[in-house]
Amino acid sequence: MTLHWRFRTILAAAYALPLCAALGQAGAAPSGQPVYFGQHILHGSTFDGLQDQLFDGLRIWGADGTTWRELEGDRGKFDFTRFDAYVANATARRFDLLYTFGQTPRWASARPDEKGNVGLGAAAEPGNMRDWATYVRAVATRYKGRIGAYEVMNEPRVPEAMRSWSPGFFSGPVAKLAEMTAIVATEVRNIDPAAKIVCPSFDGFDGLKRLDVFLATGAGKQCDVIGFHYYLPQHSIDNLRAMVKETRRIAARHGLANLPIWDTETGLLIAEAGYKLQPKFPTGALDKMFGSAEAAQLAARVIVVSHVLGIERTYWFAHDTSWMGSTVADKRLNRLNPFGEALALLKRWIGGRTLRQCVDGGASMSCDVVSATGKTGLLYWGPSRPPVAWRQAGYRTASYLNGDVVQLDADGAAPVPGQAGDVVFLAAPGHAETAAQP
Repeated sequence: MTLHWRFRTILAAAYALPLCAALGQAGAAPSGQPVYFGQHILHGSTFDGLQDQLFDGLRIWGADGTTWRELEGDRGKFDFTRFDAYVANATARRFDLLYTFGQTPRWASARPDEKGNVGLGAAAEPGNMRDWATYVRAVATRYKGRIGAYEVMNEPRVPEAMRSWSPGFFSGPVAKLAEMTAIVATEVRNIDPAAKIVCPSFDGFDGLKRLDVFLATGAGKQCDVIGFHYYLPQHSIDNLRAMVKETRRIAARHGLANLPIWDTETGLLIAEAGYKLQPKFPTGALDKMFGSAEAAQLAARVIVVSHVLGIERTYWFAHDTSWMGSTVADKRLNRLNPFGEALALLKRWIGGRTLRQCVDGGASMSCDVVSATGKTGLLYWGPSRPPVAWRQAGYRTASYLNGDVVQLDADGAAPVPGQAGDVVFLAAPGHAETAAQP
């Protein structure tokens, strides 16, 4: 049914309030960098047939043949075969690379019989730091100019900050972690001064305590970037806001307020990534299996809100895992599941572009999406508005994460977004193609 013209005009005017008035006050300014889509690829075979433009960069963590214990099975005998293939495949696709050091070979371990997450002795610091320096030097020399950033360690426990329930990925004292950080910074900068050093990345709310204890050693001054893993214990964007705020407070207390922050790992359990999956833990970030549609909405908010809060990079975990992946359960098919398709669409909307004039209303968000040639549209979630109101604001189409596209001048079109939680991209004139084409 077509609305009477006068009624349509009155209705549009009623919704024509500035978005800042409708949504609340502007939040923290984005970093000024383009939106960065990072990912993890765990298996070299995944590169075969990988769709172009899915990611901006990869974090090399957990990938086949890339940990220290896989690279140097015996002292001085390195095997870079799988690592070389990974880097070659990634650089051929112009992916920026971040590599995470760690996972001590048993022969080099200070506690060779300790049961770490990646095997006996893997979580312990090396018994002789010269072995650590040799490993760091070998990697940085081999991949100079191809790996752009190096992260010192993945999710160290730091027993001085918390009671550890397992050795995890690093179980050594914080003084050893600080020493290892200094060695990474020295060795990498001597070989590849352009490469960035990322501090060890802690995870979750208790990770903030570990970060504080680590930075109290002064080792953060060796870093170019603070890394953190913003997994959400209650699957809430409020968790993200609180953790980022506390990260900044801790960094400032240790004189590091100007260091950028990267979220080098985050993710959700995705039902379509595997077969008959169950939650991994009774509580916390991995206590719920998400369907693709719900996961896509939350992931989009995480990526956008992180950017608005000034987080320069977000790396999702992991493209080809059977628990948290954006590919179908049968990994041999190397095909995106609906969650992966939604992330790919989000990247087409905002990837490589800047978000400006962001207004963060807590439960709502509005950001102009700007490319090198000008504004391409508006990314939005929040209260629904009639299509005529969006049309009068200068938008022509509204696209949803499930691939649906609404023509805003169509008679009978429903309010946009259809539900307050839906993330939509409203295309500006001349840019409707960004909603449908890579």
